[in-house]
Amino acid sequence: MHTLTLVTVDLPEIEEEPMVDLAIQNLLEECNIKKKKLPHNFMLDIHIEELNNRQNAFSRAVETEIGSIMEPYGQNSEEFYVFDDRTEELKAEYENGAADCIKLPNGKIVSTYQYPLYGKFVIRDGLVYKKNFGQLKHEKRNKQAKKMTAIPNLPYKKRYKTLGEFAEKEKGMEYNEKSDGYGYWYNPNAFWDWYSIGGRWPRMFLVKEDCKDYSVGERSWTCRDSEFKAPEGYKWTAAARKKDIEWKVMHDWRVKCETEYFVQFENAFKTGDYPKDWHIQITDNKILRFGEVMYIKDETLEHYLRRNNLYEKYKYPNIAGAYLHQGECHDRYDYWQSVKSRKKYNRMQRRRNRIWRRQLDSLIDSLSDDTVLVGVDCHM
Repeated sequence: MHTLTLVTVDLPEIEEEPMVDLAIQNLLEECNIKKKKLPHNFMLDIHIEELNNRQNAFSRAVETEIGSIMEPYGQNSEEFYVFDDRTEELKAEYENGAADCIKLPNGKIVSTYQYPLYGKFVIRDGLVYKKNFGQLKHEKRNKQAKKMTAIPNLPYKKRYKTLGEFAEKEKGMEYNEKSDGYGYWYNPNAFWDWYSIGGRWPRMFLVKEDCKDYSVGERSWTCRDSEFKAPEGYKWTAAARKKDIEWKVMHDWRVKCETEYFVQFENAFKTGDYPKDWHIQITDNKILRFGEVMYIKDETLEHYLRRNNLYEKYKYPNIAGAYLHQGECHDRYDYWQSVKSRKKYNRMQRRRNRIWRRQLDSLIDSLSDDTVLVGVDCHM
């Protein structure tokens, strides 16, 4: 899952490095020439985006700072690991648990959800069957399956002599001397396993064309070849100083664009006529694109704009799903509540979104004009 995270960075005035900029620009030109010959070279695309993300001294400084800010929240940042002791749970499962197993021709006993059997063989009525066999992809007692013996519901204590053997071989847990128990290491604060500046959200902020403190970041493959228009005299960036971001222009431009989309969606719903590259699905009461609601029957423009987070009530037209500021991370799901009623759930959703938007407004208001705001595409 991808989350757009707003990260705040404190950066002093950046001294320009024209020679470094020129060297990167030359490399970019060489790569773009190669791309014409190798349009589907994935590694070349990645290299081009890395260079785009380092075009000027400001963007290079942002990349360095983001790296240190994000490190404590990485899934693989071992420096921040803690040990999760699961000994008591393992003991209970070891004493009372069991699993369907298969005895291989060489005498080895393996559970059906372990390598090398997982997804390949299954037990039915006390016999072993090969899954997804042949062109019909059905279960079959083929020659290989007939050489195996089913052992349904085999107790763990019969397979493993000790708790330690069960924990390590069956559950992949490890022993920790300090806690004298079994478990695993992890980062409890992790919210990304990889990230990129900009990524799927290259249109994070609008700045004037002559703005020098900006970064375009790295575009995701999902929008790498897309052309995103900006108002005349402005450009889209993934990072910029608060004082350089044209918030009102951003809002007005997005309202203009979304109004045009609304008219197009409304016409498509009524006539059924739309470009093939829209990849939409029209139902009895809405238009969907990859499961996301794009248009609802009989909705007004005002309702459509509100659904798309364009509402004059909020000061900053920012739709980040999370933010990281001075070592504290928050996301809109901090306000999630489990409710059974769908109507009540929708009501809580709207309330949560209102709270979240107000919190984003308060955060940005509290920042100094020189604070750098960065849109980071976080995957987890």
